[in-house]
Amino acid sequence: MASNYTRNQAFAYREANVVSDGKIQTVKLLSKEDPFGMRVDPPEQTGIYADHMKTNMLVSPNSLTPGEIAFSWAPTNAVSQSGFQITIKQGDQLVYDSKKRASSAIQFQPDFKTESGKSYIWYLTLYDENGKAGQTKSDRFQTSLARDDWQAEWINPEEDTTVPTKANRRPASYLRKTFEITEDQISQGKIMLYATAHGVYDMWINGTRVNGWFMAPGFTQYPDILQTQAYDITEYLRAGKNEILVQVGDGWYRGSLDKEQVINSFGTDAAFLCEARADDNVIFQTDQTWEAANDGWLAQNDLHQGEVYDADKDTSDFTWHPVTIADYGYENLTGSDCQPITQHEKFTPTIITTPAGETVLDFGQNFSGYVQINIDAQGGEQIKLIHGETLDENGNFTISNFQASPSYPTLQEVTYTCKNGHNSYHPSTTYFGFRYVKVETKLPISPKSFQGVAVYSDMEQTGFFESGNAKVNQLFSNTLWSMKSNFVGVMTDCPTREKSGYAGDGQIFAPTGLYLMDSYPVYSSWLKSYAHVFHEDGSLMQFAPTKLTKSLFDSSHGWSDAIVMIPYDMWKRTGNLQVVSDTYKASKRWVDYALKRAASGTHLYYKNKLDKSLYPYLADQGFGWGEWLEADYNNSVTMVTILGNNALMGEPEVGTAYLYTSCRELSAMAKALGNTEDAAYYADAANKVRKAYREVFTDNGTITEEHRQSRYIRPISKGLLNEAESIAASNKLAELITAKNNHLNTGFLSTGSLLQSLSDYGNTKKAYDVLLQETLPSWLYAVNKGATTIWETWDGIDADGKVSSSLNHYSYGAVCSWLMDSSAGIRVEDGAITISPKTDPRLGYVNARYDSPYGQIRSAWVYKEGSIYFEFQIPCNMTATINLPDGTERKVGSGVHAYVVNA
Repeated sequence: MASNYTRNQAFAYREANVVSDGKIQTVKLLSKEDPFGMRVDPPEQTGIYADHMKTNMLVSPNSLTPGEIAFSWAPTNAVSQSGFQITIKQGDQLVYDSKKRASSAIQFQPDFKTESGKSYIWYLTLYDENGKAGQTKSDRFQTSLARDDWQAEWINPEEDTTVPTKANRRPASYLRKTFEITEDQISQGKIMLYATAHGVYDMWINGTRVNGWFMAPGFTQYPDILQTQAYDITEYLRAGKNEILVQVGDGWYRGSLDKEQVINSFGTDAAFLCEARADDNVIFQTDQTWEAANDGWLAQNDLHQGEVYDADKDTSDFTWHPVTIADYGYENLTGSDCQPITQHEKFTPTIITTPAGETVLDFGQNFSGYVQINIDAQGGEQIKLIHGETLDENGNFTISNFQASPSYPTLQEVTYTCKNGHNSYHPSTTYFGFRYVKVETKLPISPKSFQGVAVYSDMEQTGFFESGNAKVNQLFSNTLWSMKSNFVGVMTDCPTREKSGYAGDGQIFAPTGLYLMDSYPVYSSWLKSYAHVFHEDGSLMQFAPTKLTKSLFDSSHGWSDAIVMIPYDMWKRTGNLQVVSDTYKASKRWVDYALKRAASGTHLYYKNKLDKSLYPYLADQGFGWGEWLEADYNNSVTMVTILGNNALMGEPEVGTAYLYTSCRELSAMAKALGNTEDAAYYADAANKVRKAYREVFTDNGTITEEHRQSRYIRPISKGLLNEAESIAASNKLAELITAKNNHLNTGFLSTGSLLQSLSDYGNTKKAYDVLLQETLPSWLYAVNKGATTIWETWDGIDADGKVSSSLNHYSYGAVCSWLMDSSAGIRVEDGAITISPKTDPRLGYVNARYDSPYGQIRSAWVYKEGSIYFEFQIPCNMTATINLPDGTERKVGSGVHAYVVNA
């Protein structure tokens, strides 16, 4: 049985008094200082208070869509919360008061709607288990303009009406306007500027860049959702004459998208819309009084190709002309209900000379972002930067690994012409995926001339993991960096050749992403776009935002099921039903289409294995990507054969498993929304799909596949087997892995569930065998090759150093969900916390933390002197079930709990 041990409050987190076998001894839980600053010292504040206060799941949002509002928080520094009170102020005016409510709820939607273009502060007072009030906390939020409140006119800066082509790329456009403002207007309060564009925009007022958003207005399904941003511009203004200057680039709107570099996906124009207000009084707005120029600093701007920028120009050199008024309307305008894309970590490079004589910057980390140039020049000198992920087998610079085709190369180049004096520049209309940058210039350079800047959505890290194995720790870091690199407004597949919001990557990684970072708003925003890329027949595209062009590859199971699976995961993890409500109609539309397609026919091969009544429930119609990039099948000849077969016969093992998952999860979401009729209908469909799967792919629950590990992982992880069958399947899976010398042979869809399919059913040691494998195919092979992100394929750099495929695809990093929910054992679902660590002496120790929607959860264990010591922290207001390796189960409340068991 596990023994409790108590903590000496005077010691740091690593030390504790252990009670074992009736003896008290002091031990260090782990051998090094806690990397996360975890201590048991009492907080400086006394009494209960709210942490992680959020408005519509955002911290201090400044551009919300006006209307309904919801608040959430994590109570801290008490055993439990017995009540709360929320008040809202607009300026000095109290506009809402919930009064004190006896409730332990940590989410609340007031009977209050925000107004257009207003600033608010909300105040939250919590009451502890004894009814005592804690310190009141507050947070701000700001709304953007409602569609009906816009007065500005859309303006188009381009005189040339030629439709842009790949061979005829347009320069960025510039817009300017002078306006007057009085000292009284400035002193009376905030002056807000509301803006958006077709393209991406930057603004300067009186020569100072207006801060806040990188590549605004962000990437959405523009015909349906075009975000607007709100800026407090008071600090940039002066009494008298002022000037606003705006740059509009192609961005996602008409720039290169996806690996084929499709352009003009959403339009052929570049347009801008803004208005500035003091309260409800318009100070200035876009109209016919603005001027435009098309021969400014930025001669080329493209998401894939990069920028050509001439700083040796002045606005007096621009050719100014009148703007054109355009009637694009306001029907698709919304606020920005997500985090802004912002600048984050900064890197100073080392400079290396390759065997080919190239001058290359090495930033030491693969990431998405840009290079900031800081250099003195005479004027007219050029600097060319080419961004790549790796060096080739000869140690020379390369960008070959992320090219999709010679017909549409991804160049990732910046050509910068210096002005006289000090030059400070970075790209503003694109970002790149890179670690290495080749520099071509005649100017003398040093590491101080360049700085790498990571760019991603402004998400806080919420998942932390450290173990006694440095390579596993690097794997966790690699996954975190691939997530950062690919959460730039939407969750993309890679930051180089595609930059597209692929649904398959999204659904695979969602459980992990919800651990690692505060990604709920990114997923929520992307889902709104994804809900708008259905075709008329109900088929659904494989990525969004995108041009609505129908393709053979649409509606593949494992990809389009993301419209159901991601909201389900978000709801289960956070307890927030809003995302379910927002996406329910789209989720239902997809499942109805998928069921209809399955019922449209059954291939003869499967009819012979299936009861006739179940023909309509086998998903063997339509194209499916299948397992994709499966380790034993990852070569061009085999993949072409697989895709050909999938186009003709579908991929029913994958398709049926995912159809079952979508039906089951949609039924649960319907029930939660109170739609009992839908809940029953989809539950019945799920039951029949499950029966169809079992008849075709099992022999009374025994899987018949002999070699492919994915065919065991999928039915185990998707609930297609009962408990006894899952145990047997997990044991067989372990045998298959042993037969491959502890190597996986999984692919895109099943890798993330591999280790859990082992450790949940008694094969924890085998899970660690696979995790710790260091030869191909394995996670740690890439680590040994110096990877700092997750690769698209297992052999992105082969044994000879030859490079292939993207080196920054996050989907195989889904293993980090297992590190959090199994190795550390932290699981949060439906408002319940379970901690069931799966330990292994080869890791030595694990120290993990999850800043969950309910508060901070910690799990740590260490092997020491024949015992395993455990420490867990449960947040205020929560209880947890703790399961230890010796079979002990404990029900505990908030606070720190420590145990020791025999190793």
